[in-house]
Amino acid sequence: MWRARNALTIVESECFVRFGAVAAEHPQSHCFGVPVNDLEGGYEYPDVVRFEIEEQDLPSYRRAAGFHQHHNVDVATQTSG
Repeated sequence: MWRARNALTIVESECFVRFGAVAAEHPQSHCFGVPVNDLEGGYEYPDVVRFEIEEQDLPSYRRAAGFHQHHNVDVATQTSG
């Protein structure tokens, strides 16, 4: 999961570039991003983002867990921007 910090340009340049590299290396996999927003209302993310978590909202984390279960996620990684 990516943690959005300060500006989306930081997230794009660090996290989404790495994400793109992993997705390109494993084209047979369906890869998507789930960022953690530190700003109410979140940010504008690229199309690879399928779900967003609100940093200070526990039910948001529970919904994310349900989202992951529903989509049969096999691997999850965490990075910080």
